[in-house]
Amino acid sequence: MVASGCGDDSSGGDNTDARETSPTQSPSQTEPSSDIVGDYDVGEGRHLHLQCIGSGEPTIVLEVGGEDTVSGSWGSVYSPMESISRVCSYDRANLGMSDPDPGPRTTKDLADDLVTLLHVAEVPGPYVFVGGSLGGNIIGLVAANHPKEVAGLVFVDSTPTNVDPELDPFRKNLSAKEYKRCCDPSLYTPDFDAPENVEHIDWKGSLAAELASVRHQPKVPTIVLSATRLDCEPSWPCEAIIKDDGRLQGLWIKGNPKGSQQFIDSGHVMQREAPQAIIDATRTVVEAVSG
Repeated sequence: MVASGCGDDSSGGDNTDARETSPTQSPSQTEPSSDIVGDYDVGEGRHLHLQCIGSGEPTIVLEVGGEDTVSGSWGSVYSPMESISRVCSYDRANLGMSDPDPGPRTTKDLADDLVTLLHVAEVPGPYVFVGGSLGGNIIGLVAANHPKEVAGLVFVDSTPTNVDPELDPFRKNLSAKEYKRCCDPSLYTPDFDAPENVEHIDWKGSLAAELASVRHQPKVPTIVLSATRLDCEPSWPCEAIIKDDGRLQGLWIKGNPKGSQQFIDSGHVMQREAPQAIIDATRTVVEAVSG
């Protein structure tokens, strides 16, 4: 059993490394329209696949969860957002149609890649970033380290990185034996070169930057969406775990007068179970930015 927010939330994401047969696009080759589809060099010959649809500003940028792609579990969110503004999604390195990268890669590297990609593709900013699960941790790093790029944020059942046992909803509410069995970080943070670590992420090397990012969020329009259902074992104090997880997620907006938190009748994979909640929250943030 892996705790909600800890493991892979792709639920059928496309993890293949197939590349398009068409030539790599550069900004100068892109047709002058609001739609963008191409593979862009983000440094050292590495290409990431980007696609954008719709028009308008600010641009919405989706950052999906672990080992997922927009063609995986986020399809029902991506297309409808075209009615709000231009919306972009991409495949991180080692996923979908983007190039492989042997790593090790920290989550800060992933965040920096995203900012570089948007610049190289000449997608106008600042942006409204929407991140689910691990994707929320990545946009949190973008926001902390590149605040001028951020117009607004939507965190989708994304739990901030935390090392305080009193703030850990599972460690706080489960016995030490049960916590070690189900929820110890070592269960879902394998070494970067482990076969199950598809993205070759250096989790230990990512820790310090992720911890710092929670304390340095810009005061921009932000909505935190927290799930109210948990894949919970009968013997667990589920209500207490859910309550404490929501409290921990609220740290994304601590001290932000433009931040709010909504509790959604959904499990962790909200993009499948409650996509409209994500769409509505994004619309609210875009309107707040535009207004």
